[in-house]
Amino acid sequence: MKKTQIVTHLMPPELEDYRDMLFQLEKSSKYLDEYDWVSLKATLNLSPTLINWDKSEYNKEFFINYFNNLKNKITWANEVIFEVIEDNSILGTTAQKRETIKGNYDQFIFLDGDMIFHPMTLKCVLNISNQIKGHYFITPQIVRLWDTSWDILVHKDFKHIEPKKNGYYKEHHPDITLSQTPENLTVSISPYFKFGCGWFTLYSKKVLDLIGIPQSFGGYGPEDTFLMYGSEIAKKAGYDINQYVLEGIYVSENKIYRKNNFNNKIVYNDFKDNFRKEAWGHFDNELNKIKQSML
Repeated sequence: MKKTQIVTHLMPPELEDYRDMLFQLEKSSKYLDEYDWVSLKATLNLSPTLINWDKSEYNKEFFINYFNNLKNKITWANEVIFEVIEDNSILGTTAQKRETIKGNYDQFIFLDGDMIFHPMTLKCVLNISNQIKGHYFITPQIVRLWDTSWDILVHKDFKHIEPKKNGYYKEHHPDITLSQTPENLTVSISPYFKFGCGWFTLYSKKVLDLIGIPQSFGGYGPEDTFLMYGSEIAKKAGYDINQYVLEGIYVSENKIYRKNNFNNKIVYNDFKDNFRKEAWGHFDNELNKIKQSML
């Protein structure tokens, strides 16, 4: 039995969407059996560096109560961990992942707060993970994105659509994803590593321990790109590391039904671009460290 932790980082306006996601995960739980051990972890980030609470219409207690009410409704998971960050110890999803992967689990699934998926997705991904060992990623398929480098993951129903920067993935209706009929499910090995961190990607603990998420990336950075590049280096160095693609079922982002009732009630201190720039400034150096460690 492998222990799997499903992980989501949340800012206050994402709580309503997360409520919908929890409803979908509850549906997903109906497909699980006694061998599927699942922990559910959510981090509500109320950092005073990220949010100006003095100028915000809602206070922290409102969102903490909302968050705890969501937790109290979860009955299916083997473990439920809901944590509230009120200091500056976690300044974004990258920092949350870096701390989370220290946990004693066999594998992790990172889910962005706006992801849409069919209820069978979780069981299908776990079934694959139970058949493999070592260093691995598992990804469901996706809809058409902005360039052809993602074609190795695009579901057959969307390959005919032209990729463009502001294209189909932003127009894709979430109901299409929810009502899809998974069929002819197969597993292939991707010819190269390509995935979005929060798009229902499953990571083995061993691959995360091997590559890691650098401390220098701070709160928000390109950990998915780093894990991809690091995995290519590890593979060339002789590690048995693969990305398995679950073909026949896809996930998508919800760009249409986003619930933004709280968004205009919160005043942000927006450091995301600064955080990203700082992290990218360390990228090459951190990648060289991976290369040196595997020589």
